[in-house]
Amino acid sequence: MWHQGHTQWPGKKERDRNEVGEPLYPVFMAKTAALFFFMFGVLAVFGAIVQINPIWLFGPYNPAISSNTSQPDWYIGFLEGVLRLMPGWKTDSAGHTIMWNIFVPGVVLVIAFFLIMGGYPFFEQWATGDIRPHQVLDRPRNMPPRTAIGAAIVAMAADLQLAGSDDVIAFHLNMPVEDLVWAFRAGFFVLPAVAFVLTRRACIALQRRDRRRLREGTEFGIAALRDGAAYAAVARPASGEERAVMEARRPDELFMPIPRHLVPLPTPRRVLAQLRARVNHFYVLSRLETPSAGPRPGTDGQASHAGPHGGASDHASGMDGHVTTRSGRGEKDWVTTPWSGCSRARPTSRP
Repeated sequence: MWHQGHTQWPGKKERDRNEVGEPLYPVFMAKTAALFFFMFGVLAVFGAIVQINPIWLFGPYNPAISSNTSQPDWYIGFLEGVLRLMPGWKTDSAGHTIMWNIFVPGVVLVIAFFLIMGGYPFFEQWATGDIRPHQVLDRPRNMPPRTAIGAAIVAMAADLQLAGSDDVIAFHLNMPVEDLVWAFRAGFFVLPAVAFVLTRRACIALQRRDRRRLREGTEFGIAALRDGAAYAAVARPASGEERAVMEARRPDELFMPIPRHLVPLPTPRRVLAQLRARVNHFYVLSRLETPSAGPRPGTDGQASHAGPHGGASDHASGMDGHVTTRSGRGEKDWVTTPWSGCSRARPTSRP
């Protein structure tokens, strides 16, 4: 903690190189001491008046009297579920039987999960090339790929957790347990993909909503007569704290251009460079830029949000990897491809 510091949500004062909060002494120490004595008192009361798990009333363990609706503990429910979903595969070799339906879900899947979980931060750092210190947390909407991957893993875990109770679910729904097993097998692959796509689109939509609120303000239920013809909602400009939270700048300096080779020989180094560039675009391109996020690094700060005609512009990241700049006069869209190896723009007609 002394070396890494505290992470903090974005705000008006929060920066990557400072820590906003309360001092260790006396505020934090007083809160910690109060929490300790509170928990000590609750445990003391429970130990004096509450009876928990009186095994002397149940007698010795007898598996014959357990109910058919008994389920595993929640923290190993996913393991029970994947064991139930795995087909009965085995291999007989040299007088030995290898039970793949036990080894793969019970050993391989668990080890792979923890290895992927521990190695993901290093993978994202390699893909984005971002080695800067970060104390201010990314809002989930401002990092759609990471949020979508997390939602996909949660959907997969929920499918496995429910699969661990397939017998109880089949009993209450009055349906064959075999059909339920096949449904959970399909859900193991389909649900994460659906969750990933929906979450990524939702994050991008929320970014655009924040950008619209920064530009137009927040409507709060009051309508005013405009030009003597119609009523329009009155918007309240975002406060300083709200702007600090909603403003986000896309890190264009992290863009990695896709290599263009004169002789396209698929050497291992070139293949790795192509792969890394495309993964980099997957992470970076979906981070939109709000119109008031300030100048980009390497610019003079005077035309950071001006369109081709000098008006205020919006910067939006398309799903195809293009960055669209809408001019203030609304005449053309300028589509740029920052990774193309050269700076180029082409005007496109607006619908």
